[in-house]
Amino acid sequence: MLVISQVYVSFVHCVPCMLIQIWQYLGPSATQMVFLLVFTLTNSITLFALSILLARNIWLLGGNITTIESWEVERHETLVRRAKILGGYVDGPNGVKLKISKHEFPYDIGIFRNVQQGMGGSAMSWLWPFARSPETTSGFEFETNGLEGESSRTQSKGAEIEVR
Repeated sequence: MLVISQVYVSFVHCVPCMLIQIWQYLGPSATQMVFLLVFTLTNSITLFALSILLARNIWLLGGNITTIESWEVERHETLVRRAKILGGYVDGPNGVKLKISKHEFPYDIGIFRNVQQGMGGSAMSWLWPFARSPETTSGFEFETNGLEGESSRTQSKGAEIEVR
């Protein structure tokens, strides 16, 4: 009987205490809710922007091109599309007609080999932050795909510009 009376007394005294504690805590204040909303929106926008940046860099790494080179490729594709409509020629400076033909990017040597050239030799070390940098002989000569009719399989970036 003593145990039952103790349980009853503790139940009668503790339940009102719990109710008072619940009523005293009604959740975060309005200021806290505003901060939570602002930080959540900021975090979401930052995560979205970084996801786009990551996807773009993975795409460029797979194609073995830099951002500036990708802009040049897009500009060239636009000129080829425009020339296709105009019979293969576009208007140049001083009214000169320029013949535009499709140009293949010479440094795209396949997705895996592109990533291997950019990230280093071993696929196991690509995500390791303390891995050594990829080995390059000079930083000026890179392997090409041979679609431009070159005799050698390496070409210096910057030397492929030709004025016709």
